[in-house]
This record gives sequence, C-alpha cells and structure tokens, in this order.
Amino acid sequence: MLFSLRLGCKDHFNPEYIDNLICSLNKTEHPIDEVWLASSYGLPPIDECHQYGIMMGNAADKFEKEGITASMQISRTMGHGEDGMMVYGISGVEDLGLEPLTSIDGYKALGKFCWNDEKFQKYI
Repeated sequence: MLFSLRLGCKDHFNPEYIDNLICSLNKTEHPIDEVWLASSYGLPPIDECHQYGIMMGNAADKFEKEGITASMQISRTMGHGEDGMMVYGISGVEDLGLEPLTSIDGYKALGKFCWNDEKFQKYI
C-alpha cells in the first residue's frame, strides 16, 4: 500500500514547515511515499506563478532527497466552491476575455473556466 499526503496550497511557501514535516515523517516506521504539493486556489499573475513554482520546486527537492515522491496537484476542482477560489483572486486571467463556466440555467461559476479554452490552457 502506498501512502500519500496532500499539503495545502501555501505550505510550500514556508521552508521551515517543510523541514519540520520531513523531520517528523522520518521518525515514523513507514513514512509517506508521496506528497502532493497543491497549486494556488486563485489564478495569480504569471510572475507570481513563477515564484510559487520556485518555492514548490524547492520543497519538492527536499522531499525527493528523502525518497518521497513529490507531485503537483492543480487546485482547480469544482467542489471547493466559488468562495474558496475567488478569495484568492483571478487577476492572472482577467485580461484574457475568459467566460466562467455557466450552467444550463445561467448560473455562472465565478473563477472556474473551461479547460478546453485555448487561452485558459496557455495560462495553465
């Protein structure tokens, strides 16, 4: 059986937190096999994404050195709700002319966009 741990979208921002987590995991008989590093819930500007990527990469390197596979989860699921996504903002895509996902009865899911939209794919 494999064990995975999903971290929050800002956990990799704190190197000390990652070091302490690895230290704690190394004290267990069977530490986790994989850690999921979650992307931001919002859609920040690309330059911020690059900075997040560097921090995520640094955390991933630390896990990999301990024999723990590091994977990335793109935090864009529908189930988190509109408030959960919008609280972090969508400034990175506001100028792309994207339309939010819309239900058959006209409800717009703010902050959620179609994965098939070429502009959205380029951003992601």
